[in-house]
Amino acid sequence: MTRRRAFRLLSVALGAGLALLLMEAGVRLLYPTLPSLAGLDGWTWRPTGCREGAVMVAPGIDEAPGARLGIFGDSIAAGVRLQKPSAQRFGALLAAALSTPDRPWRERNEAHPGSGWCPGVTTAAARVQERRVDIAVLELFADDLSVHAQLDNGGRLIRFPAQASAWTRPLVETSWLLNLLWLGWSGRYGSPDHRYIHPEDQALFVRSVQDLSRAAADAQIPLVILLLPPIGTERCLLDTPPGSACEWMLEDLAMLAGLLDASRVPWLDLRWIYGLDRLQVPEEDGQPPGALAVHPDPEGHRRIAARVLDRLKETGAAPEGAAIPEAPPDTPGSPGAAGAADDQGSPPPPGRP
Repeated sequence: MTRRRAFRLLSVALGAGLALLLMEAGVRLLYPTLPSLAGLDGWTWRPTGCREGAVMVAPGIDEAPGARLGIFGDSIAAGVRLQKPSAQRFGALLAAALSTPDRPWRERNEAHPGSGWCPGVTTAAARVQERRVDIAVLELFADDLSVHAQLDNGGRLIRFPAQASAWTRPLVETSWLLNLLWLGWSGRYGSPDHRYIHPEDQALFVRSVQDLSRAAADAQIPLVILLLPPIGTERCLLDTPPGSACEWMLEDLAMLAGLLDASRVPWLDLRWIYGLDRLQVPEEDGQPPGALAVHPDPEGHRRIAARVLDRLKETGAAPEGAAIPEAPPDTPGSPGAAGAADDQGSPPPPGRP
């Protein structure tokens, strides 16, 4: 290699490096609130997995007097998509149905959107052991076993659209520019394949559910564990477009159901609760045309609440005369019907729920 050629290569490398530094500086100036893994004060990077535990106190928990209905789970339990989650989600409807003049019930909702199974199970177990709930309801969703990249913001998990690999993670933690490119790439082309669930994680899920069940039995607190699909799952029976969630959704649901059976813990199978009549539910904001709808509408939450109430009646935890009230409907034409922020200030997380 001649000196002239070496000099040219060195000049190109230095120029490219300088350009990247200028772009990095520009990104930091243009996007001061960019969700860089390294640039958010008070946010902690934490890969999912339950080995270190994930008990978190949800903000705004009401400690008012009354019997306490503990609701645990992810964005569905939180009421993402609804205009008025505190009145429309299944936990609120259950609390209203259980209430009597002599014993009012209130919903204690500690759902964490985008969190997967771990925070829901471990937080439910902690609250049961602390006897801070009188009935516990744990909602599990189709992809709760999947691996995601998350940030922990004051006890509220925020998930990014792709899992950072071993070599990607240091880069996106350090550079806002690379973080922006990473988020844009993963948001456009989807998350990598999350369908492989390590056997250790499967076994950990089973043990954690068993621990929760034993804690509830020891505390004599009724526990209902339910498994939910996306509201558009029935569409998978009619059509499975290449690359759609239908390619993995039914397999994930079957895996979760199998693990719950293996735990020998009673659970409520709601994999087909919505029915073909719910296929006309409008698509959610931010989803591409034809995407599988995920979060139930008010009618979907009413159906969930009715099935949970039936289970509580079977176990003697609910009076026979209890009935689910009609869910307050969304205002016609309002964006709240499809993915608006809930009334606790929690926007739908990016990626899957």
